[in-house]
Amino acid sequence: MVSLSILCAVNLLVGGCGHQKKAEEALPILANVPNFELRDELNRSFSPTQLRGKAWVTHFFFTSCPSVCPLLMTKLSNFHHKTQDIQMNYQIVSITVDPETDDPKTLSAYAKTNHYASPNWTFLTGDSSAIRQVAVSAFKQSIGTRKQINANSSQYDILHGTHLVLVDKNSRIRGFFANDNEGFTQLEKALRLLLEN
Repeated sequence: MVSLSILCAVNLLVGGCGHQKKAEEALPILANVPNFELRDELNRSFSPTQLRGKAWVTHFFFTSCPSVCPLLMTKLSNFHHKTQDIQMNYQIVSITVDPETDDPKTLSAYAKTNHYASPNWTFLTGDSSAIRQVAVSAFKQSIGTRKQINANSSQYDILHGTHLVLVDKNSRIRGFFANDNEGFTQLEKALRLLLEN
C-alpha cells in the first residue's frame, strides 16, 4: 500500500500528465509522525511539535559510519546548499542510530567540523530504545545492531534504513526517497511542491 503510494507520487512529480498537480494529489499522506522526545546537538529537548508549520526532511546516520553515511551526508549538504532559496521554510533532521557514541557534544563537533552546522539542520540523539522506536514506528526505517567489521579492527557498522523521509508542516509523512541522485532530484521537487501549497 505504502509502496504503491510512493510510486504514484513519483510518477506525478515527474509531470507525466503535463500539468502541475496539487500537493495532496502528488504527495499522498502516508502516515502521521507520532510525538517523541530526543535531544539535539546543543543538548536541548526536541519533539516534532517544535517543527509544526514547517516542512522537514529526516534520515538516520551515525558519525563514525564507515559505509553509506559519509556519501549520504555529502549529498545532503549539497542539497542543503542547492535549496538555499527555501532553507528558512524547511528543516533537515539527522537522527543518529549510535547514541552510545553520538552524544550531543559529539554531534555538535561533527556538525561544525563537516560544515553542516546551520539553524536549519538539527542533529538528534537519545536513549537507544527511544531511537529504535522513532526509526521503526515513526519513520518506518529499519535499524540493526552494532557489528564489528572484522576481528582485527575496532571499527563497527550499524545497518539502518537510508531513505530520506519528507514530512509536511502538519507532521505527516509525504514521501520516502532514495539517497541516490534521482532520489534527491525527486525530493527537491516534492519539497518545493509542498512549500508552494
